[in-house]
Amino acid sequence: LKIETRCVSDMVVFALREVLTCCHKWRYRVAEDRDKMCYKLLQLCHKVLTFSENSKSKVVLFVTHFLLHSGGVKAVLSRLCVGVDTVNELTSLDYSTVNSTSVVETLKLAFQVIDLALLHKKDQSNTPLEKALATFSGSLTSACTGKESIHIVTTIASYCFHHIDPCIPTWATNLLKRLAQVVPMSLFACLGQDAVPIRDAYVRRLSSSVEDIELKVAILELITKSVDSQPGLLDLFLSVKASDRSKPGETGYVLDQESCLHSTLKLFNPDKQVPHSTPRLQYTAVALLAALWKVRHDAALCAVRTQRDFWRSITKRLFSHVHVDASENIKAESSAYELDISSQVMQIVAMEMYYVVSDKVDKDLIDVLKDFSKAGGYRTWTKHLESLVTCTDSLTTTSKTTPLSPVLVEAQLSLARGWKSLLVVGSMDHLESVFQLSSSNANTRMDILDGLLQALESQVKAGAEHPKSLTIATELSALYLILMRKWSSFKEDTVSRLGTILQLIEHFSFVPTVQLQSHIYSSLLLLIRAARQKEDHLEPRFLLSLIRHVNVCLQDHHHNTRTAPFHFCLIPTPRLQNGGGSGSWP
Repeated sequence: LKIETRCVSDMVVFALREVLTCCHKWRYRVAEDRDKMCYKLLQLCHKVLTFSENSKSKVVLFVTHFLLHSGGVKAVLSRLCVGVDTVNELTSLDYSTVNSTSVVETLKLAFQVIDLALLHKKDQSNTPLEKALATFSGSLTSACTGKESIHIVTTIASYCFHHIDPCIPTWATNLLKRLAQVVPMSLFACLGQDAVPIRDAYVRRLSSSVEDIELKVAILELITKSVDSQPGLLDLFLSVKASDRSKPGETGYVLDQESCLHSTLKLFNPDKQVPHSTPRLQYTAVALLAALWKVRHDAALCAVRTQRDFWRSITKRLFSHVHVDASENIKAESSAYELDISSQVMQIVAMEMYYVVSDKVDKDLIDVLKDFSKAGGYRTWTKHLESLVTCTDSLTTTSKTTPLSPVLVEAQLSLARGWKSLLVVGSMDHLESVFQLSSSNANTRMDILDGLLQALESQVKAGAEHPKSLTIATELSALYLILMRKWSSFKEDTVSRLGTILQLIEHFSFVPTVQLQSHIYSSLLLLIRAARQKEDHLEPRFLLSLIRHVNVCLQDHHHNTRTAPFHFCLIPTPRLQNGGGSGSWP
């Protein structure tokens, strides 16, 4: 369907403006025809919002505006107000009947259409759809269900009690997740007295071993999005209470039986792990924990730390090698989730060590870091960053027409950032010994620096064909510069590292980012200074290369100062953003 043509655009406008707004008022010979008509019109909206190549096209903007601002608001919301009791009654009688099928399919399609409309929303102002969802909307709900008026958000959340078709509670939960992000209201307040029963239903389905994976993912994503914008709903799901056995002068917290964290932590426990757990489900679970660590939800973190073998189970993935397979989209997506899980675990460990006072760090976590260093984890993961580029190059060589999966590329960038956070925190003066990165572990330091330089070289070379590799190279170059400044006492292989960085500069012909240039040139200056202090003699080819690059930098500086009103030639070394203990986590 080419929705950009004038004829199709006119038909879409007519169908929505003249038909969808009033088709529910028409008199039909058969009652099922009303549901069929609504289904066809919602299917048209879904096709426009999903299959359009240009999200800024006039047709997409019209459909989005119609659903959020115009007469489509009441028409679409009326489909959501069928109610879980009506849906259960229809599906329990005979799911194959025309009436039940049309009602259920129209309901699922209405969830998807509203979710897509809110996703395409451009401005930050409240739309009539959001206002309708935020207000009580009792008349609309009671008119559809014939029962006592309840909030429309409660009606949407109540679909979690439907067990026949898992798509219905899944899409309802996805819509609640979208509302938690974009609508400025408290979902917990909207649920009212039904909040606890709905929470219990969600937790039961999350802990079930035979429940649909997509529904579990939607539930965990809803709780994760609530961390930033829905504190009431978050506390309802976490269900953390003060411990009665806390020591005098200390405050302890434990997880209640209804807490969602019990099911979340089971995904990392090898003894209690769900048999059909997928990488996507595990990533969603670890993303929830990472969000709690990021906002420093002290009560939940205190309760989680007290769980048996928590640090050993959650960091188990750091001790295993992640095999990246980009040959197929499904395998690439699975590999991307594996990388994202490792990245989130690194972020959790880094934030825990950064915020907690050194003498109060959990002993189990200290033992995990020691075992990680003994097992060669630093060397393994640094080399793994280089192997990611090998995967990219091999894919390009075998099939130049097949681009690397965007999901896998973003996962590689996430892993680079997680590794950066872990090493930056581990290089802090009061934490070096805990991370086994003190001056007595000189070999480990050298392995990390050499591995980072090799990974950086591979990413820069791949940047000509894969622009995202330059972003990864920027993260690695910042990490390399920070570690060189912190570990300024290195003695070995100064000249060889200098030659490697000069080779990196040779690849600057495709104009990399300014940050990448500043990091590499700053690292070059540090190496030159170290070589002078050691009285090492540079080879003539190095000197000629240095002179040539300095000349190019001066020419660029002269050109930029003439064309731009403000230009800074010397870009400062990146700050140690993750250090200090009292600052905020980036």
